[in-house]
Amino acid sequence: MAVSSATNTVLDSGAVIGGISINTGTGAPTLLATKGSLYIRADGSTTATRLYINSTGASAWVAITTAS
Repeated sequence: MAVSSATNTVLDSGAVIGGISINTGTGAPTLLATKGSLYIRADGSTTATRLYINSTGASAWVAITTAS
């Protein structure tokens, strides 16, 4: 089930391991999540907009830039 917020839609709050979640969605992440949780952006179009990690245990997310 999709969960909408002001700027992104969470398509799936998939696996939760030890309280850390792996989420997928569109748009930059704004959802609340446990520190260390991952967000895979389905509509990310650059190496800096595809994968994020939660850095605070709230709604602060940091983009993980990949090589390709």
